Amino acid sequence: CTRCGHVGDKVQRVSSVGEAEMSGSRGVANHVQSCKECRAEFSVNVADAGAGAGTFDETNDESSPALITVIECRGCEPEPASFDGQGFTATSIGGATMDGVLEDGEWADYDVEAECEMALMEVSTAWALCAAPGKGKGRRRA
Repeated sequence: CTRCGHVGDKVQRVSSVGEAEMSGSRGVANHVQSCKECRAEFSVNVADAGAGAGTFDETNDESSPALITVIECRGCEPEPASFDGQGFTATSIGGATMDGVLEDGEWADYDVEAECEMALMEVSTAWALCAAPGKGKGRRRA
């Protein structure tokens, strides 16, 4: 909570699917909750990260973090996220589509037809403050 500094003890999962109404507002968010300490309401939205987000190919610099999503937080600060056990779909440069699940922050498979390895390694989160389009306020990027 950015109002009182309280950090919850339970993991909160936020999805881009589904919306909840914000009290005292006509707005909606993907996740709305009140702080257990000060009762301030906060909201989290999973926003469109734009073209190319989550796209990786042989030209990506492996040492640079890649943008996978944009998360708008109002009234709260994000904590490090864990993607272990989360499913996803990956498409190889050969066009093969594979379903995967991260384990210990890693996943690997092989596209036999394109003869190429596919891998996600050392998956972690980093948060950076960025300007919201047309607003001047901050949004968090993961």
